[in-house]
Amino acid sequence: MSKPTEEEIEEFFRGLQAGAEVDLFPKMRGSRFAVSIVDGQPDVKLCMELGAAMFFDKPLIVLVKRGAWIIPARLRKFCDAVIEFDDFKDPTVQGQTRAAIERLMKRPGVQ
Repeated sequence: MSKPTEEEIEEFFRGLQAGAEVDLFPKMRGSRFAVSIVDGQPDVKLCMELGAAMFFDKPLIVLVKRGAWIIPARLRKFCDAVIEFDDFKDPTVQGQTRAAIERLMKRPGVQ
C-alpha cells in the first residue's frame, strides 16, 4: 500500500467533516445523552462520537466488552457510567444500562 497523497488525505477529512455535519452533529445536538458500545479496539467512528459527546457536553454512558479495550483514565472521568460486559444480552448488563439511563434522565437539564 502506497502512502496517501495530500489530496487523498484532504479528501478523506472533507468526507469525515461532511458526514459529521450532516449526521453525527445533528443527532448529538438533539440527544439527551450519548451511549457508546465498544466491543473491540477504538476506531475513527467511535472517536468522533466520543469527541462530539464531549464537545456538545452530553452525559455519556460507555459499554465496553470486557478485555476488548481498557478505557483511558481521562475518558473514564468524563463518563457518567462505564459498564463492562461479556454478553450484552445478559439481563444483569441490561439492568445496569437501564439503571444508568434512568439516573441520567432524573438529572436537571437532561430531559
